[in-house]
Amino acid sequence: MKALYLILILFVIGWSCKPADNETLTKQNTTKSPVTVEQPPLQEVGFVYSESGLNLRVDPDMKANTISTLAFGTKLSIIQTTSIEITVEGIHGKWIKVSDGTKEGYVFNGFVLPFVPLLDESSRSDLKAFMKKNFNAIGSESTSTLAERISETYTENYNVRIQKYDNHASFCNKSSEMVGVDQVIVPRLTLYQGYVLARSWMVSDLKQVNLGSKMTQDTPESNCAIIDKRNDYSYGGSLCLIKSKDGKINKITNQIAYEGGATTFTIKDTTYGVYIERYSVAD
Repeated sequence: MKALYLILILFVIGWSCKPADNETLTKQNTTKSPVTVEQPPLQEVGFVYSESGLNLRVDPDMKANTISTLAFGTKLSIIQTTSIEITVEGIHGKWIKVSDGTKEGYVFNGFVLPFVPLLDESSRSDLKAFMKKNFNAIGSESTSTLAERISETYTENYNVRIQKYDNHASFCNKSSEMVGVDQVIVPRLTLYQGYVLARSWMVSDLKQVNLGSKMTQDTPESNCAIIDKRNDYSYGGSLCLIKSKDGKINKITNQIAYEGGATTFTIKDTTYGVYIERYSVAD
């Protein structure tokens, strides 16, 4: 019950590492000189982020013959980006011509990201290791403690770790006996690319639905696909596209409750890149 109570608090106040919430994380990486935010350049190298593999085809067409299936983490040289748009599992993108070093063909670029993934499944969800692998640290990691009042009778004590990286990337961890919050800002990604990256860090129960799943709950504020209870261990959850006042999707949440706790991912855009938060609570 304490876990469920804390989840409710999360959605009421919003969980952020303090002082390193998503706004502060970006401010900590600014310099005194003006910063010009440019569109991400065309990536010359990318990596496959589809855990089931990505089909390399002879032509930019879903019906074209498959040359091979590229495994998760395969490094690709991007030769050309076509103008042919396509949507796969709710992800919008284009066909790109690539080479894996031995073969050339076309793949969907929605599952190709410019960052090196963690290949070991046992450590793939280590957000700090991912940041260290892809960015250069600026200074040393800062540590602090934080006491946050949850209710009139309960206070949660946290250890907070913050690390800044180049290109305005950031990592923050806030942890206690019951709660763990990891936050990263990853530059050069769109909201949907951020979801693809976050999905590679998710537990299997969260992957029962994707952005292409049927949205059974549609309101002016959000569209949601429901994760049904599978067994006595998994209590179910949801994947939601959160809308701004003008109806555009500006945030994605993916949550699951299970025996002993719950996990929630939040993905949203910031000035310097995509912000991804993983919140976990245990009974």
